[in-house]
Amino acid sequence: MVIAINGQSPGPTILAEEGDTVIVELTNGLLTGNVAIHWHGMRHIGTPWFDETEGVTQCPILPGDTFTYEYKMDRPGTYLYHAHYGMQREAGLYG
Repeated sequence: MVIAINGQSPGPTILAEEGDTVIVELTNGLLTGNVAIHWHGMRHIGTPWFDETEGVTQCPILPGDTFTYEYKMDRPGTYLYHAHYGMQREAGLYG
């Protein structure tokens, strides 16, 4: 099984500059699996529920549900994102 983001795996590169706000709307299109995305390197100042650890700081995104992640790019860098649920990362849910 391959899990894609906007039809591609790995997922798309997100380009932003310091000071930009990045908004990612995730709709879980899986029939049976929950989803949560972990964003490496993002600081969660004032938004600890965006730490993406399902069951700890974020509820999993259930099949058919939508969740919107919003980050302020407060420092330059190269970051990555990946699924934080089961084997989804290995199935292609990363970027």
